[in-house]
Amino acid sequence: MMNNAANTNPIRRLARSQSPLTVAVEILFAIVIVVAFLYSQDPGLLVNALQPDASTQSLIGANQAPNPPSATGGPSLARLAGFDPKSQECQQIIKNGSFEMVGEWVLPLAPRPPAYTDEEASHGNLSLILGIGPSDQAIYSDSQASQIVDLPAMSESLVLMADVWRTASGDSSEQQYLEVLAGPDRYTLFSEQINLPAWQPVVYDLTLLAGSQVEILFGVRNSGGQGKAAMGIDNVRLYACQPLPADSRIGAGAKETATPLDGQGTKENGLFSLLLPFISLVHQPEEPTTQPTATPTASTIPGKPTACTERVINGDFESTDGWTIPNTPRPGRFTTDLAWAGNQSIALGIPPGQANAYSDSTAYQWVNLPADAGQITLRARLWRAGSSNGDIHYVWVAAEGKTTRVLQGLDDGQQWQEISYDLTSLAGKRLFLLLGTYNDGRGGVASMFADSVSILACDNPASPGSATPTPASAPTPEPTSTPTTIASSSHAPPAEMRSPDFGANGFLWWRPEIAHRDLQLIDQAGFRWVRQSFAWEDIQPTSAGFVWDWADQVVAQTNARGLSLVARLGMNPDTSNFWAGRPPVSNAKFVEFVSVLAQRYNCTPQAVGCVQAWQVWNEPNLAREWGGQRPDPAAYANLLGRVYRAIKAANPNALVISAGMAPTGTDNAIAMPDTRFYTDMYRAMGGKSTGYFDLLGVHAPGFAAPPETDPAQAAANPAYGGQRFFAFRHVEDIRAIMVANGDSDKRIAILEFGWTSDPVNPDYAWFGVGAGIDE
Repeated sequence: MMNNAANTNPIRRLARSQSPLTVAVEILFAIVIVVAFLYSQDPGLLVNALQPDASTQSLIGANQAPNPPSATGGPSLARLAGFDPKSQECQQIIKNGSFEMVGEWVLPLAPRPPAYTDEEASHGNLSLILGIGPSDQAIYSDSQASQIVDLPAMSESLVLMADVWRTASGDSSEQQYLEVLAGPDRYTLFSEQINLPAWQPVVYDLTLLAGSQVEILFGVRNSGGQGKAAMGIDNVRLYACQPLPADSRIGAGAKETATPLDGQGTKENGLFSLLLPFISLVHQPEEPTTQPTATPTASTIPGKPTACTERVINGDFESTDGWTIPNTPRPGRFTTDLAWAGNQSIALGIPPGQANAYSDSTAYQWVNLPADAGQITLRARLWRAGSSNGDIHYVWVAAEGKTTRVLQGLDDGQQWQEISYDLTSLAGKRLFLLLGTYNDGRGGVASMFADSVSILACDNPASPGSATPTPASAPTPEPTSTPTTIASSSHAPPAEMRSPDFGANGFLWWRPEIAHRDLQLIDQAGFRWVRQSFAWEDIQPTSAGFVWDWADQVVAQTNARGLSLVARLGMNPDTSNFWAGRPPVSNAKFVEFVSVLAQRYNCTPQAVGCVQAWQVWNEPNLAREWGGQRPDPAAYANLLGRVYRAIKAANPNALVISAGMAPTGTDNAIAMPDTRFYTDMYRAMGGKSTGYFDLLGVHAPGFAAPPETDPAQAAANPAYGGQRFFAFRHVEDIRAIMVANGDSDKRIAILEFGWTSDPVNPDYAWFGVGAGIDE
C-alpha cells in the first residue's frame, strides 16, 4: 500500500511482485493464451493430442476444482461452461459489477476490509481486492463483498459470471470463496485455496433459485497463521435470460463473443472467450443441445382421464425437446441404453465403470401449474445405481424460491422404481422441476436414469369415473452417512432433529419433584429437546457396578412428557479421585461405560428407556475438562470415534453429537481456541467426520454483543470483548471450518447459547449485566 502524501488517489494500490515465480506464471499464462488463440482458429489442432481417457481435471485446471456441496445438504449449483448470453434474450441484473465506481456492494468492516484498486482489472480500470496480499501482515480476517439481487421468477436461465484472480500460501486454513444465500439456504459455489495470480472466469447456473431474493457473497478468510490469501474480483454479471426465437440465434459456427449488457464499458474479457474451447472440448454433450421449452397445452392426453392434462414436455424423453441440460463435467444425455417405456430415457451422473469426477449432472424444465386444478401429481420412473456415501440422486421442485426435495439420497437398487408426489398445494404456481445426480469425485460413482416423468393436473379427481390414481406418499430421503435401520423389535425408529429445532438445558438429577416442574415448563414453552448431563461417576461410582436409580428416573420422566433427550456424556471436572481416572488414560473404560448406557436406553420395546441423542464430552478444549491435561484434539477425536461406534452398535438410529467447545482465544496449556481445536480435530479425523458424529456440537454464548453482531464488529469493539468469539455469530466461523473440510452436508447443534443478566456473581456479571444487558 502506498503511503506517499503526494499520492491523492484514495483507492488502495496493490504492491506488484516481480519474483521469479511471478515471471514464470506470467510466461505460462501467455503461452496458454497463444495456444488457446491457435485452437480458436483451428479446432482440430488439439483434438489428436487428447487421449480418450484424458483427465477432465487436468485440462480444466484450478478454475474447475471441486467445490463442496451446498449447506442445504444437497448438490451445489452447477458450474457451467460455454454460456453465451447472445444466444438468449438476457438482462444483466448485477449493479456496478465492474467496480468502476464506489457503491452498490456491501463491504463489512473487517481487520482487512475489501478495497477498490486500479492496480489490477480484467475489465475497465478498477477491480475489488479482498483478503491479505503476499506483502501484507498476516491477521485473522474475513474480508467480504456482497450484493442482494432479486432473481426474476419467469427466467428460463439465470447465470452468474465473474472474473477472479487469487493468491494463497500456507495450509488450507486460508480460503477464497463464493456463496449464494437464499433465505436459510447457503450454496457454496467454491471454497478453496488457489494460488493463481491471473484472471480466470467462473460461471454458475443459478436457475434453481428463480423467484428468490439472493445475496451474492465473495469472501476471503484468513486464519491469522502463517498463510495468507487474497482474491481480486471484476466483471461480475448475473444474466436473467429467455430463449430467442430459433431464426434469431447465432449460428453454430459463429465466433462472436458476447458484449456486456450493463453499460460497463466496451472491453470484453478476452481470456474467457479463449478458454471456452478448452472447456467445451472436454464437456461436449453426447446429444444436440436441447431446444427451447414451449408452453404445454391443455390437450387431452391419450389413455388419461378426460379431466386431466399433462404439464411436462417430453417426459418420455423420446425427443430432445423440453429439457435444459447444463454443460457440466459429466452432463446429462438422452440415451437408448436403458428405458422404462419407449426407446429413450435420460441418463444423469456417471455409469459404473466410467472414470469418477466431481460433477452435478442435471436436467430441468419450467412447468406452469393450473390454478383451478383439483389434483396435481408428480410421477416418475427412476433407475438408480451408486456405491459411495458422498454421492446423491435427487428430484427437486421449486416454486417462488422455496425448494421441496421430493427425493434425495443414494440407492443401488439397479431396477426401475416409481416415485409419486402430491403437488396440489402449488396450483397456480410456476414450478421448476429438477432431476439430478451429484458425484463428489471420491470413492464410487452414482448414476440415474429417468423416464415417464409426468405432472398430471386434474380438474376434480374425486368426480365419478375419474381414473386418476391417488398419489403415494413422498419417498423418505435416504441418509448419506449414517445407515438407517427400519423400526423393529431390534432397533428403534430413527431419531429426528429438525432444522431449526429447540430445546432447553435441564438440571433434573437428584430432585425428581423439581424435575417434574421443569419438564412441564419446558414442554409448555414449546421446546422439543432436553439436554441433561449423565455424569460417569454418578452412574458407575466404582468398578464393581452401576447405580441406575437417578438415570432411570430422569429418562422415564422425560419420556413420559413426550420430550426428546440429549444425554451429555462426561464427568465432573472437579472430581479428583474417580476410580477410572480421567481421559485420555481412561478412554477404554469410558467406552465400555457408554456401551452399557446406550444399550440400556436404546429406545426399543425391551429397553429401560429412550435416549434419542448423545453428546460426547463437554468443552475438551479446556484443560479442566480434559483431566487437567493440555487440550488434545487428536486424542478427543480418537475417543469420539470409539464412542460413536459403541452408541451405533447399541442403536444405529441414535444421533451422536460432538462436544461443544468453549469460545476462547487463549492458546496455552490450559485452553485452546475453539477454531483451532475444531480445525485440528478435523485433521485428526482425516478431514472426514463420517464415523465420528452426526451433528457438530457448538457453544455460542452471546456475551455482551447483540445477537446480530458480526464477529468482525465484536473483534473491533472493546465494549464487546475485542475478539470474534464474543459474538453469537462466531458460529459462522465454525461453520466455515466444516465447509472447508467438505462437511457442508452435516448440521450444527448449538448446545449452549444465551445472554446472562446475572448481577450477583462477579465471575459472570461481565458476560451481560456489566455491559448493559437486562431482562
